[in-house]
Amino acid sequence: MGRVSAGELDTAPGTAPIGTKGRHHAALDAALDCVIAIDDRGCVTYFNPSAQRTFGVTASEAIGRELAEVIVPPSLRDAHRRGLARYLQTGEASILGRRVELTGMRADGGEFPIELTIIRLESPAGPGFLGFVRDITERVKAEEELRSAHRRIALIANEQASLRRVATLVARQASPEELFAVVAEEVAQVLDVRCTAVMRYDPGGTATPVGAWGESLPFALGVSWPLEDTVAAKVIWRTRQPASVDVANFQSEFAAALLSLDPPVVSWGSSGAEI
Repeated sequence: MGRVSAGELDTAPGTAPIGTKGRHHAALDAALDCVIAIDDRGCVTYFNPSAQRTFGVTASEAIGRELAEVIVPPSLRDAHRRGLARYLQTGEASILGRRVELTGMRADGGEFPIELTIIRLESPAGPGFLGFVRDITERVKAEEELRSAHRRIALIANEQASLRRVATLVARQASPEELFAVVAEEVAQVLDVRCTAVMRYDPGGTATPVGAWGESLPFALGVSWPLEDTVAAKVIWRTRQPASVDVANFQSEFAAALLSLDPPVVSWGSSGAEI
């Protein structure tokens, strides 16, 4: 457990005399990280300038108030209070002396990710806690952008592999049945969906499933449906754009068939392509 002696640490801003106490206070005031001290009641006793800028709360507004009411989001306040009470009763703590990532709250109620380290503070004025807080919004954003980039790279790799498989079938003049079945499977794998169907638009206002993959779809391959009875295929035909629709909004045998699956297919998306 981290502890620090604060016999010479003045926690009242603006009152530190010249000497060791003043140097400690000046060092905390100059810290780039937020430095916040609380007593055993959970009330703020020190709030350095960095904390004031980060949270949008002045020292005079923060000191004397319960920390939970100042920088802890409402959804986390009860957990904060329970953790403090448990430590004071049992001495057991899960976060003292460790870096943890939590959520902080600014004065305007906006929430943002923070990195927090807490140590026990021993002082002649009474024990308490000293917290070091860092706004990690930019770091979290950068990490998410990196994860998104990795996902995009993986998706592109999967798409390229799918295209190569389909191109191989075309090159060896596979039958339409085999080709469309593989296209349906590859689309399902790339999009990570339960089932897919390849629909052919026919003269005379009908659409015919010519390939399928995944869970048993409630319609047979080669059986034409009136275009008005289909779901996304009808929207695509009219707009010439990819579409994702809520199946429950359509009143047709095709929509009813999708909803009859267990679990039901409630969203049906498609993209038009010329083959």
